[in-house]
Amino acid sequence: MPSGNGEEWKESDILTITQIQKRLEKMGKLVTIPSDLWDGPARRFRFEGAPGEIGLIGAVSSHFCQDCNRLRLTPDGKIRTCLFSDDEVDVKEIIRGGGSDEDLKARLLVALAAKPERHHINSHLFKKCQRNMSAIGG
Repeated sequence: MPSGNGEEWKESDILTITQIQKRLEKMGKLVTIPSDLWDGPARRFRFEGAPGEIGLIGAVSSHFCQDCNRLRLTPDGKIRTCLFSDDEVDVKEIIRGGGSDEDLKARLLVALAAKPERHHINSHLFKKCQRNMSAIGG
């Protein structure tokens, strides 16, 4: 993921969903799990005969922004509507300040209204976000 203060982002460093899937298939037969309303951008699989499942999200190699239903709450109380944007909406101040459920709902609606239509990875408009993944939540 092109985020955080690490090395420069290079498209040549990514593994696509197809590449990851091929590597997983070397370990056993992958069975596609039919998607449902809550999957958002994830494509779900399981290994035949095994419990559990694997969800693959191709944030870089597959543009899925129109299906994204994700919000993230950062460890310091901010809502992020996109992994690739530094825009955040503070909800900690409402919770710690004694705000009501209605105050929190209003702030979440502000965050949702600010959710970008798409990220700009692989375009000249892309600006790498400054937080590392461990500081974003996921």
